Amino acid sequence: MKLPLIPFQTTAVSQVIEVLNAATKSWEATRELSKPATAAFALSSVTGSGKTVIAATVIEALLSGSETFNVNPVQGATVLWLNYDPALNTQTKSVFTKFAERIPVSDVEIIGNTFNLDKLEAGKVYFLSLGLLGVNGKLTKPNDGRPFTFWDTLRNTSTADDRVLYVVVDEAHVGMKSVVSEDNQSLLQRVIRGDGSRPGPPIVWGISATPKRFRESINKMLPAAGGEDVWIDPADVRDSGLLKQTIALALPGEQEKMWTTLLGEAINDLNASTEAWAEYCKEVDRPEPVVPLIVVQLPDRSDAADTTSEDRLISEIAARLSTDLADFTEDCVAHVLGDRGTIETKVCEIPKVEPDSVSDDVTIRVLFAKESISAGWDCPRAEVLFSLRTINDDTAITQMLGRMVRNPLAKTTEVERLDMVSCYVPHFNAQTAKNVVDILTGDREPDGRDKSKSTVNINAKMFGFNPNVPQELREVIAALPSVLPPQGKGRPVSRLKTMTSLLNTHGIGSDPVKKSQADLCKLLDGKQTQYSTKVAAAKKDVLTAEIKVIQKGFGTESTEDNRQVQADLRTVRFTFNDSNRALSGMGATYYKHLRQAARQAGLPINELDLRAQVAAVGRVPEIVKDLETFCEEYVVRLFQQYQDDINLLSKEAQTDFTGVRKQAADPQDARIEFKTEKSYGTTTIEGKPLPKVSKHAYADDDGLWPIEEKLVKNTWESTVLAREVARDAVVAWYRNPSSASSDAFRIAFETDDRWRTFQPDFIFVEQTADGPKLAIIDPHYTLDKDALPHIQALARYAEEHPDLLTRVDSLADPKNSGSLRRLRLTDPVVREKVAEATSANVLYASDAAEDYIL
Repeated sequence: MKLPLIPFQTTAVSQVIEVLNAATKSWEATRELSKPATAAFALSSVTGSGKTVIAATVIEALLSGSETFNVNPVQGATVLWLNYDPALNTQTKSVFTKFAERIPVSDVEIIGNTFNLDKLEAGKVYFLSLGLLGVNGKLTKPNDGRPFTFWDTLRNTSTADDRVLYVVVDEAHVGMKSVVSEDNQSLLQRVIRGDGSRPGPPIVWGISATPKRFRESINKMLPAAGGEDVWIDPADVRDSGLLKQTIALALPGEQEKMWTTLLGEAINDLNASTEAWAEYCKEVDRPEPVVPLIVVQLPDRSDAADTTSEDRLISEIAARLSTDLADFTEDCVAHVLGDRGTIETKVCEIPKVEPDSVSDDVTIRVLFAKESISAGWDCPRAEVLFSLRTINDDTAITQMLGRMVRNPLAKTTEVERLDMVSCYVPHFNAQTAKNVVDILTGDREPDGRDKSKSTVNINAKMFGFNPNVPQELREVIAALPSVLPPQGKGRPVSRLKTMTSLLNTHGIGSDPVKKSQADLCKLLDGKQTQYSTKVAAAKKDVLTAEIKVIQKGFGTESTEDNRQVQADLRTVRFTFNDSNRALSGMGATYYKHLRQAARQAGLPINELDLRAQVAAVGRVPEIVKDLETFCEEYVVRLFQQYQDDINLLSKEAQTDFTGVRKQAADPQDARIEFKTEKSYGTTTIEGKPLPKVSKHAYADDDGLWPIEEKLVKNTWESTVLAREVARDAVVAWYRNPSSASSDAFRIAFETDDRWRTFQPDFIFVEQTADGPKLAIIDPHYTLDKDALPHIQALARYAEEHPDLLTRVDSLADPKNSGSLRRLRLTDPVVREKVAEATSANVLYASDAAEDYIL
């Protein structure tokens, strides 16, 4: 079954298709030239965002067309997917099986040494490891069974009139060394640039988290290569739930040698994770439970040839696993140590396995590794890392964690324990740990790379609801409506289909799919009457085809004549398919409706006439627009009608409905979904206990919550917190998460033609004469480019929810004087000035703001 795309992936697919369409047209316009221009661009996004999934969806649309993305198949298209690691070909092919199901498995081929086609076939996807094109590669030498090389195959495909070759370069930064001359080229550059006898491919598409080197090399090799790069914002990846939101980092404090104690904690963590996943999968009726994995990262050997000490260490860890790991079996341990075979211990034999096999082999619950597993490895069920690497290995561990933070179900479970990865690092000193935390939270970027920020908790513990805060006060916070941004470019008809399909799946309503289709057909019946003149004109156009006739006799001038003829059924079907895409697939349903109506009326079924009628409907822009508006309103009504039933479903099922809600054309309201427990850090990087505070929604048994280290270091936030919590009127409060998770209070805003959310820092519950109400307090820096849009969105929110709020305060220190200024956004006069403002700094310095008295 094809898995659904996450909204940011849908947007990226649309953008890539748009770039590819422009690139294809540009190349076709120059293909008659002796050296047609290659078009090149890159898709860039952080590790774990599903770049391969996006690519598979795009390629499926290129080869098979797509109603969702409103594109026709490219005639003669063939795709060559390049990488440097043969092991990744099988892994990538499996992604195509899941996400590009309309491409037959037989049309997805891994090229090996026996490949012998002189031209790549149209409609197929080929995977090629570039190592096969090296000087010793068999593909580069003719033989008796293949009197040509793969370079000949590339030339024949690139120059064929009936082919359009798309070259996709996975990990596009690899192999893009500086180009000095045609003799100084990597294999990848030779494919892209071509040579004296072979042009480069028409379109080159690079995929990388770090595309800078690819783009620089392309600009040097092909100065005229067009193509706008597609970049995915790391914040969109983080907020999607695709990656785990929290990393729990466990340090040994002052006793580095206590690694065995941390090993025991890591095993306990794996036991808890295994139990939590089993419970969750049972709750959501998932037939195949998620089986979490612990990665044990070993240090390098002091003597590469001597394995004695390493064997002793592995045996000690294996013995501890055999006693402490629940349901331990002799076949649950494996390794990916490149220079080792099967390792013998007293409790079990530890076989060597290929890294790409680990994810699917759920008998493996413990994996010994070093560094090799971090490159290209994909195992979302790896949830615990126990690293014995040395103190200078911060880059390696961040690469490893980049692979480990993926959610096994590719979406959040809304269960704190399952949305967290645990990292135990007994040999890290404080500075190394600080480097890791800075990289993972985005405060420092390794090698200039973009990184999706995560929350890092040091020596984390799980906290439940505060025993001193009554449930009704938490409900007051939860009832504060978040404003979700519209995500992706979900087409209204497709969105309605998804909504009614989900309702059907969960047994909500009386066959909502059938009812919605009947309602849409009834709407189109009415629109045909309303726009009858335009429909008739469009149908006449569908049923006629214009041909040009050129006549020339001997010794006479040629004459041209345009003639209109009746379109045949095949031509009308092509037009029908175009209109069906314009109607997001509703054209096929409406055609069946018209056939049924004709049959019930005793009329003969004229396929050509009926298909022409539907094609005409899809060609009237007003009808398409009215249909989409009707579908948007229909989804809103379904949510209003069935929200109470949706709330009774599992968290996983509710997440599916949330995805539909986010695809709306306008921002949508949503509740704050409190988790039953949350992970918070308890110490600083140096191992010092964090200060604690009362009244927070989550707390320990004494009603106290550890103030996170970043908050302690932020003088603005810590000052505001101390002042507000000390007020007698404040009876509870909530530290709003920084990520746009379901347990966060979110406010949508639009800037630079993009919808985003921000999460105000604090929500306080104040006791008033009319009962508990809420105060939103948000300290922030005025130099942030989104500072003013944040303030303006918060002001609009205050205006729209006056009955829920006592205060909405936006705070800043525009002069860096140590004194905070406040904008009271519940004041209509202040809101008016905020709406007219062009600078956050100027706004805080004006009379719209006042001093925030401590």
